[in-house]
Amino acid sequence: MSAVVIIKLGLWLLCKRVGHVRLQESKADDSIGGPSVPDTPYYVDSTLEALSLDHWNDMLSNAVAAIALLFAIGNEKLWILDPIGAIIISTYIIVSRSLRFTFCTKLY
Repeated sequence: MSAVVIIKLGLWLLCKRVGHVRLQESKADDSIGGPSVPDTPYYVDSTLEALSLDHWNDMLSNAVAAIALLFAIGNEKLWILDPIGAIIISTYIIVSRSLRFTFCTKLY
C-alpha cells in the first residue's frame, strides 16, 4: 500500500510539473476607471489539472488507510480509525471539489 502512495505522489508531482500553473494577466480597463483584477492562476491543460487532483486524492485516501491499518495491527481497539479516516478524507474531497467548482464558476 505504501508503494501505491509513493507512485501516486510521483504521478501528482509529474502532472503538476507538466501542467504547471501560469498566471493569466488581468485585463483591467483603465479607461473606465474600474478596479484592477488580480492575476488568476490557470493550468495549461485542464485534463492534467483533473488528473493531478485525482492522484492527490488517491494518495491521501491510501495514506490514511495505510496508517489506520498500522494502528489496527498494533492494537485491535483502534479499528475505529479506518472509518474515521475515511469520513475525514471524504469530507476533504467534497469540500475541496466544491470550492474548486465555486472558484471556476466565478471565473466565467
